[in-house]
Amino acid sequence: MINEKTKYLSIKEAMKKGKGKVAVRGWIYRERGSNKMKFIVLRDVSDIIQCVVKKEDIKDEELWERIDKLQIEASLEIEGTIKEDKRAPTGYEISVEEIVIVGESNEFPINKDLNEE
Repeated sequence: MINEKTKYLSIKEAMKKGKGKVAVRGWIYRERGSNKMKFIVLRDVSDIIQCVVKKEDIKDEELWERIDKLQIEASLEIEGTIKEDKRAPTGYEISVEEIVIVGESNEFPINKDLNEE
């Protein structure tokens, strides 16, 4: 569980740090994955960042099931290790070690993501 005294960085500050442990929070902008790994693009007021959640790193099966069902606009707190990754949308990626679901979202009213990004 993330410590209540954790210092959260904005996503932009986390990317500026570039490597090491970080804690960020925001809303799901995009998500995709399989039953073993999820790619969550998290957004806050400063930027977006790709976060990778591996089932093997989530010890609580019930939490993994909730993560697996998350939708756009769900609110999360994430702690993990940031590193540069050219394949990620903004060039950085967080390997998630701890995740807290602050608020789940209702089903998004548009079935298919038609955004051309």
